Amino acid sequence: MTQVARMTQVAVLPQDDPKPESREQALAKARADYVYDHGYQDVVLSEHVAEGEKFETAYLVQTVGIYTKLAANRAAIGMSRSHDVNADGKTDPKERLDLLRATLKKSGIPSERVGGIADFEALYPKSGLPVSARHWREDWYFAWQRLAGGYPVQLERLREITDRLPLTDAHLRAATGDDDTLDAAVAEHRLYVCDYAILDGLPCGQFNGWQKYLWAPLAVFAVKRGPGGPRERFVPVGIQCGQTPGPKRPIWTPADGVAWDMAKCTVQTADAHTREIGAHTGLCHLIMEAVLLASRRELAPNHPLLRLLIPHLAMTQATNDVMRKSFIGPGGVMENYQSPTLEGAFTLIHRTLDRFDLGASDLAPDLAARGVDDREALPWYPYRDDAELVMAAIRQWVAAYLSVYYPSDDAVRADSELRAWIRALGAPSAGAVRGVPDVQTRDALAHLVASLIWRSTAYHSVINYTGWEFLGWLPNQPTAAFGRGPSTTEPNTEQDLINMWPPLDVTIGVHDVMYQ
Repeated sequence: MTQVARMTQVAVLPQDDPKPESREQALAKARADYVYDHGYQDVVLSEHVAEGEKFETAYLVQTVGIYTKLAANRAAIGMSRSHDVNADGKTDPKERLDLLRATLKKSGIPSERVGGIADFEALYPKSGLPVSARHWREDWYFAWQRLAGGYPVQLERLREITDRLPLTDAHLRAATGDDDTLDAAVAEHRLYVCDYAILDGLPCGQFNGWQKYLWAPLAVFAVKRGPGGPRERFVPVGIQCGQTPGPKRPIWTPADGVAWDMAKCTVQTADAHTREIGAHTGLCHLIMEAVLLASRRELAPNHPLLRLLIPHLAMTQATNDVMRKSFIGPGGVMENYQSPTLEGAFTLIHRTLDRFDLGASDLAPDLAARGVDDREALPWYPYRDDAELVMAAIRQWVAAYLSVYYPSDDAVRADSELRAWIRALGAPSAGAVRGVPDVQTRDALAHLVASLIWRSTAYHSVINYTGWEFLGWLPNQPTAAFGRGPSTTEPNTEQDLINMWPPLDVTIGVHDVMYQ
């Protein structure tokens, strides 16, 4: 029976289904089609892509258009040296896409330093420059990205000053005014930090002979008192390029010239890793793969909860299959274009997943835990302000939908497939998702389902669809650093900053990945 035919069946809970035998047969087939695979790096993936989960033709056609434009961009900068003309004559979108992908992989690009900003700008003749190319060096833009950039969920309120980050009133006053103090800023909830401790100790690799670098910095920001727009009021205070302070690891400030720009680069590089490896790969793609497998295996095709989830799981399995082969596999994008070794990257993925708690992963508890829910203290936070509107709409829709099928809490407790779904999500041999709540009521079910839909839609969009604007311009946010950070023992020059940026082959590769 096709997926379309299954969808035409009336949605019904298992306890109300007059044909339980048909239901069990459908589940048995689904369990044969959707198989867990824990064999690669101990993460949850699918053994194969089920027939109904493959890329839709319309999606492939759109992707062909993107790859064609990327090939044209390469040709315009003289980098396309192995274009397969057969791709132009293919009418099947998958065949043409495969040839175009092979073309981009084979193009001979030298692994050499990019000389400066003009050389970077010359790499975008057909794709056009990302927005971040206009403002990447400006301090207000560096601060603004914590609130509305490509990964605006790293920011948290700094609740106390400790020896780990020896800030002084002088650091703060240089950024906010002569009469400000750390005690006042902490008490008034005006001091914030991006702490990248999760990256500490990850081994870094090499690419084409170039050594890669990664830091676990702490970056401090403050809300200035008084009037003014967000550019003037939310300001960077200082950056410590590691978790342990010391003479070789001071707090750099905007007064430090090019050393400050290099310190910002360590933060931006760190942010690219918590975003792309931790949050994007781990908290989006791998979490939702577990949800897809549990949902297909434990909820019958006519279960109303599966019907609700299916649109939000579309092409998850096919996308993750590509991710496994091209991105997180040996020699893939993650190992080549980001700083850690493959082992280090998966250490980061597992650190991220180990800290994840599904029951507390909703928007509201996240904002509260990070201390960024106070609108008076932090009046302008576009991620929070827009996200709360989106989350409210998701919650309202999910609660209304589920109330049609679950007339009471007893109906929730009586749903055997729902119970199996909950168990599968958290079971180490199945979904292995941490913090799966024990759902006994309609409200609890609506909360859980809304958080999953939020993760697969709005949360993923924040991270995924902003990639081009922020990571597509590597001077703003290198996906890997290829030079040392700011030094206290050697002069810090403009060339030292340029040396932190990736070589030409990595730059073009990241350009193409982010443009997709």
